Amino acid sequence: MKRWLPIAAALLAVAVLLGAMQLLNQTPQKPMEMATEAPATPAPMRVLIDKQEVVPERVIIAYNGETTGYVINKQTGTYAAENYDERLTFDQAAMERLFTSCMRLVSRKTIDEASSELSIYGMDEPVCVVDVEFQDGERHEIRVGGRSPLGDGYYGMIDNDPAVYLLLTYDVESFLKGLYDYRSYSLFHDLGDDAENYSLTVRELVIDRNQAGRLCFLRPADGANGETYGIEIHEPVKVNGDEYSFYQKVINPIFSLKSAKLRLMEDNPDDLARYGLDTPQTLLVRDDGGQTRLLIGGEEDGRTYVMRDGIPAVLSVKTSALAFMELDYAQVMDRLVWLYSIDQAQSLTVERQGRTDVLEVRGGTGFWFNGARVDDEKGRALYRSAISLLYDDRAAETAMYKDPECVLTITMLDGTRNRLALYALNERHLEVARDGVTTGFYLNKSGLSDIITALENLY
Repeated sequence: MKRWLPIAAALLAVAVLLGAMQLLNQTPQKPMEMATEAPATPAPMRVLIDKQEVVPERVIIAYNGETTGYVINKQTGTYAAENYDERLTFDQAAMERLFTSCMRLVSRKTIDEASSELSIYGMDEPVCVVDVEFQDGERHEIRVGGRSPLGDGYYGMIDNDPAVYLLLTYDVESFLKGLYDYRSYSLFHDLGDDAENYSLTVRELVIDRNQAGRLCFLRPADGANGETYGIEIHEPVKVNGDEYSFYQKVINPIFSLKSAKLRLMEDNPDDLARYGLDTPQTLLVRDDGGQTRLLIGGEEDGRTYVMRDGIPAVLSVKTSALAFMELDYAQVMDRLVWLYSIDQAQSLTVERQGRTDVLEVRGGTGFWFNGARVDDEKGRALYRSAISLLYDDRAAETAMYKDPECVLTITMLDGTRNRLALYALNERHLEVARDGVTTGFYLNKSGLSDIITALENLY
């Protein structure tokens, strides 16, 4: 028995040790506390000017060799340069920021309480001096020196205070601007933001390229019941325009131009010839809301000089933005030679090979061929073939010295007549003339063949 006592004692000791370890594992341990530093408290801003309730009467900036005064119109609340041409506008948001910075000017910190070497901070010859005159008579002078090496602000001084302060970059950026930096400009009146919808509101658009000729688009006034009519080309020839091509090749480029990056070259120019604007090309855009006439001058270094008529400011824009000025009207014309609704037509006359045939349609109420009532389907087929002629391409020469192969005349219910003459250029093509004037285009003879086939079905 005594022989087992040491073994039993050892087992008991192991059991006690295991129990103690389990108890320790179940007891929550207090986490080790790490030493932490309290966050640094930023130094408070020092207020140099605090006039938030009083608007400056004038802000005068001397910068880059020019001195300009800016004022606010008390009645309209708009900002402008003092004694400047009223037709020239200014960026209102940028000028409001300038005036706000002058009303409350703060410093990040004091750099030097009384420096004996101002050149260290660029304060011996300030890059900019701002004089602020408030409506209550109070005045302040802000002087701006160099930028801090850390790029976190600019050195500055105020009034007779000998201290050098670190001014906020936000404020100083408004001071380091010339007059042209505050100008605002646009090439057009308000055209809206939707080019596709705007395209349908254009009443007149004229591209005048001097010796290269004019390209004129017109849209008739809306009808009495609000009907909108298609765009028409009136120069250099009178043809219908294609609405989608007009939007894609004319209006879309104009919208790109109105948002293009412009450069202001000169206000109130004395010598327009310097910019090629003494004999400019012009672009006229007129809609129900207003109109703009743009003057387009010479080109230099890939940019072209432009002016908005009535606003004495020369701007420049990338020449590529004006590529539409070289537009060929054939790119935007409707390939349909003519189109007159049968509901508005009285008759169709066909003159060919010494014979004249007349199809009366009487506003679509019936069909009479050479005085005899005919089948509606056959009569409609002849009228449809006459108004379905399509331009093929531009004619390199004219054949109007010959007798026409065919003459078509559509007489409307109101008595107006529209005449189309077809002249043979060769075995396959017919030159098209409208009302005695060549269109400069030809069509394929297959169009005339369709008319002849429809005629033969009525004989």
